[in-house]
Amino acid sequence: MKVGRTSVSDLPTPVIESQLAGPRWFDANGCCSEVTAHRGAVNPLEGTTNFPERTAIDWLRLDGNGRLFEGPLHPCPATPTTAPRSTL
Repeated sequence: MKVGRTSVSDLPTPVIESQLAGPRWFDANGCCSEVTAHRGAVNPLEGTTNFPERTAIDWLRLDGNGRLFEGPLHPCPATPTTAPRSTL
């Protein structure tokens, strides 16, 4: 087996700020557990299979009592999010 050299940058690692403000965020449909709606999504296009949602995560914010819903399916108030920003 042949292997080649790969140069590694000595620049600082970028840090991306969180898009979610405040506490109590729940990874409801994350990237890294068993097969979920994201991990299992397959798009067959032009004779190949594509897996476009492998790292998608559905973040849900719980209320102060750790609940997602109050009463008969009334979602907790929405929380604004921001686009990720790099420190570079």
